[in-house]
Order: sequence, then C-alpha cells, then structure tokens
Amino acid sequence: ARHAQMGEMIGMIAHQWRQPLNAMSGAAVNLGLRQQIGMIKDEDVKEASKFIQKSAQQMSQTIDDFMNFFNSNSEKEFFNLTDVIGNLENMIIAQLKIHGVELEITVEGCLEIHGNQNELTHVLLNLITNARDALNAQTKAQKKITIHAYDEPDATCSIKVSDNGGGIDVAIIDKIFNPYFTTKEQGQGTGIGLHMAKEIIERNFNGAITVRNIDDGVEFTLNFNT
Repeated sequence: ARHAQMGEMIGMIAHQWRQPLNAMSGAAVNLGLRQQIGMIKDEDVKEASKFIQKSAQQMSQTIDDFMNFFNSNSEKEFFNLTDVIGNLENMIIAQLKIHGVELEITVEGCLEIHGNQNELTHVLLNLITNARDALNAQTKAQKKITIHAYDEPDATCSIKVSDNGGGIDVAIIDKIFNPYFTTKEQGQGTGIGLHMAKEIIERNFNGAITVRNIDDGVEFTLNFNT
C-alpha cells in the first residue's frame, strides 16, 4: 500500500512539473531563436529570466509540499484546516485538470483540528483519488469533486467529500472500509486505502467516517470533535 501511495505521489509530481518545464523550455528556445536572427533585446532576457526563476520556485514548492506530506512526525497538535486543504489542492489540482475533473472547495468552519496534519492529508488525498478514478470510468461531460468543511451545532467539525461518479453499489457499500476489499480491477487497487482512512480518523482523531450514495455520486463524511 505504501509503494502504491508513493507511485501515486510520483505521478502527481510529474503532472505538477510538466507544464512549468515545458514553459521554461519554450522560453529558452524563444531566446535562442531571437538571438540567431539578431532580434534579442535586454528586456526579452530580463522577462525570460524572471519567468524561469518564478517557474523554478513553483517547482521547488511542489517538492516541499510532498516532502512535508511524507514527514514521519506523528505528534498531535492543533492545526488549521485551510492549510491542509491548500497543500492538498497544490498536490492534486494539476492531475485533476488533466483528467477533466473540477475541484470545488468550501471551508466555512473547522479552522482548528487536533491531530496530525499529514494523516488528515493522507485521508483526504485517498478519498479524492478514489473519486477521480470513479469519474475516469464515466463518460459524462462534467466531472466534479466537492470538499465542504463546516462546524456542527454540537461543536463538532464535519468535512464532506463528494463526487458525481455514479455512486457505489448498495450491495457492497457497507464493505468498503473492510481491509483488502476493493471494487477496482486486479492490480489497480490494494483494498487497504479506505480501511487505513477509517483507522486514522477513529483512532488518531477520535472521530468517525461514514459513506452514503447521493444523486449520481457518493459522499464521505468525516466528523471530528473540536
């Protein structure tokens, strides 16, 4: 499962880097062509230099985001959910765009959660990649994943992750948190991701995770005591 997760991460980094690398290469080629025909100006060099530096900094930030995710620190602390979702968006947004999936995020509460930030990132990333895979199996024009975080009246926090990927067969929806249970083809899934997510939320956050089918999709709800 860990190897599969690392492979997924490498794929995400590749997606994040491909566009800036192509753009940087294009800027360099453009400068070379202008030099060959004697039309290069100092301003052209300055603009290209600034663009390449900015792109390189963005690529460096991508590495920092993923290194922080793999940080083995398991200490619990109070952290801001907006930071988690911001880092998560940086890691996954490029890959979702390539697959034609829209990501909608709304944070109306849950600003402070007690636990391990990387572990919550792992859970949310697992839910999003599962939703992406379900959407990839669909032929619909609009593919969408929604994250909605809000405070409950009883001082708990809820995070809902939903999609319009067709939902889960009612005959198996109660089994998806079981270890080694997967609906994916052989070699496509380990059947351990959702089980790990449930363990993390219940044991390390003293919370709960539930699932239900909604209109043309599925919705996972994470509840935390705040």
